Amino acid sequence: FIVGPMDLEQIRCFLSVADLESFSAAAEKHFVSQPAVSFRIRNLEEQGGERLVERNRGRVALTPAGRLFRTRCEEAVAALEKGLVEVAELAGLKRGRLVIGTIDAAGTDLLPPVLKTYHQRFPGVDLVIRVEASGTLVEALLAGRIDCAVLAMPIPRADIDVTPIEQETLRLVAPPGETGAAAAAILAKHPLIAYPRGSVTRGLIDRALRARRLAPRSPMELAHPEAILRMVEAGLGAAVLPERIVARSKARVTEIQSFRVRRGIGFALRRG
Repeated sequence: FIVGPMDLEQIRCFLSVADLESFSAAAEKHFVSQPAVSFRIRNLEEQGGERLVERNRGRVALTPAGRLFRTRCEEAVAALEKGLVEVAELAGLKRGRLVIGTIDAAGTDLLPPVLKTYHQRFPGVDLVIRVEASGTLVEALLAGRIDCAVLAMPIPRADIDVTPIEQETLRLVAPPGETGAAAAAILAKHPLIAYPRGSVTRGLIDRALRARRLAPRSPMELAHPEAILRMVEAGLGAAVLPERIVARSKARVTEIQSFRVRRGIGFALRRG
């Protein structure tokens, strides 16, 4: 079973299905719909070319490939936990304060379960979380204002070590009720609600747009993906957002399947 880039939320959903033996229970745990969980599992199966889960009369069981993949997924989730633990051990922390910088999306989805495990292991360490854009986190890391960071990649700097954690997909979404037209038609009709200029994610999206010779209007810039999603739900424009954010839409924004961007998330430490 060989799988391409994926995001950690896909892995967590798969592990929840495996642990709970239920798609509906996994959906409740992750605060998403059951079809959203099914989509993530199916996406994993399509990437690897193997069935991971058998569904028979309401019961869910892992296939042999699924059991092997479950082991590898558990190792992937543990990698981020290990990174935080190593930071504390390197600093000799048993009591004190650990300042962690994170981008908005990671602070919402990736860190909470990891920090729970960390706190159980190091109860005497106060955890301080600072949510900023990746560029700001890099500056804070180099200045010593934070101890480590979870940020968007790439970060092309020789003075920072970045360990990849996951690859996630960002999708173009349009207001509710819009047809699933081509990206060019959507962006000709709606302005693009964008991430701030100079941010890593904005750079990735802009490069993808240029590669398709698309030049949408972007009069509105917001740093927080949840806020961007609400603007799209209100009909104020289109946006390119992480799949995990799109899955939270209460107004069922329209996903444009023909345009997507891949973004890496990494765990960063100052070198030396």
